[in-house]
Amino acid sequence: MITIRHTHADGTLIEGSAKGDGVWETLKGLHDNWRYFRSLGQIGLGQSRDKAATTHRINRAADALRAAGHVVTVEIDESQRRTVAEIEADRAERAEHRAEGLAEAAQRRDAQATAAYEHAHQMAEAIPFGQPMMPDHHSYGRDVNYRNKIHNTFGRAFAGMDEAKDLARRAQA
Repeated sequence: MITIRHTHADGTLIEGSAKGDGVWETLKGLHDNWRYFRSLGQIGLGQSRDKAATTHRINRAADALRAAGHVVTVEIDESQRRTVAEIEADRAERAEHRAEGLAEAAQRRDAQATAAYEHAHQMAEAIPFGQPMMPDHHSYGRDVNYRNKIHNTFGRAFAGMDEAKDLARRAQA
């Protein structure tokens, strides 16, 4: 049984759905801003938290799910409204949680980029400084490939460093 529940604190969420049951595919086709919230592990209506229920979207979703063969109940509770201070405190807490996640991701990405940089540097040490490429030599193709691998590894390392900086900047914001 699928329950579409709306409260001011949580917004509009789908309960009783499991991956592969067809609920997400049905709701996605409605184009009503239904999303999967990874942090909650649920499908919900985007930007519905701390707002009045959009009954036309909820009813359209319930009708579509019933047409797809699901048993659907709708529960709307608009009696419990939060104060502005509670809303702002909740928003600040979610922003802090998001910032912590971004900071951890920045550290992981920086560690990966540093490891790639060190690996590329180690690969480059195998070629003596100033070693020319010898087009007529039998190992020319292998040498070109190896130098390209070094170049690509450095490129991945620098791109990872840039991504880590961007994640750290987003965490700071």
